[in-house]
Amino acid sequence: MPYGADNQLFNIVCTKGESAIRSYISGYLFGQNPKSEEPIQQIRQVAERAIRFKAGNCDAMEAIIFSLLATQNLSAPILSAFDHDRDHCYTLIGDPKGRKWGTKNTVVVDAWHPFGTVYTLGQSCILNSEPDIFFQHPASTPAPDLITTLLEKKPRTVNIVEIDLFTENNEIPNVGNDPLEYFYKTSPPELCQDERDGAKDPSTIYKNNDEILQTFDEMSIEFLQEQKDALKI
Repeated sequence: MPYGADNQLFNIVCTKGESAIRSYISGYLFGQNPKSEEPIQQIRQVAERAIRFKAGNCDAMEAIIFSLLATQNLSAPILSAFDHDRDHCYTLIGDPKGRKWGTKNTVVVDAWHPFGTVYTLGQSCILNSEPDIFFQHPASTPAPDLITTLLEKKPRTVNIVEIDLFTENNEIPNVGNDPLEYFYKTSPPELCQDERDGAKDPSTIYKNNDEILQTFDEMSIEFLQEQKDALKI
């Protein structure tokens, strides 16, 4: 999700409003189509539009993460979770209600925050320890065919020409400084948040694919410079 969230301050500023515009168009077009009643079908629908628009809110990021994790044949259940108190979607590896996992060993996977950190549900800042579970994928089980097919198909990404055409036709400012001023004047403060990571103490040590112990995902100098520049605006 290179453009990030539509309601994270850093993402909006760093993309000159493109994250919010892409998310808006994605949600608008998605709303024109009938919504499936099957949870796994809903996850697939949201994941597909997220792949096409490369931006979205927490539901889009959760659908992508859940789909990717479901293909890994992990030895832990994969849960699509929703926190009513936070109005927030995220993915869990493990089951907070299970004796083996609990909140201590259930890992939160949440790409909504700009800074990638690994933490358990018990270490999260303000997430409910008993979230609603929208869908559960069993441990050591192949991914549903519709998820595997979607990821293999790789839907075409909507390009900037199409984005600009939509904004012009709907009298929305094109990507640039104009949408930043537009969002500043028209959007309630709660729709433009600045939450950089979700851990109380981002010091959990984990291993990546190279078996290297670390406490956070590697971030490029360019990415950090973007965050620094965003603070100046």
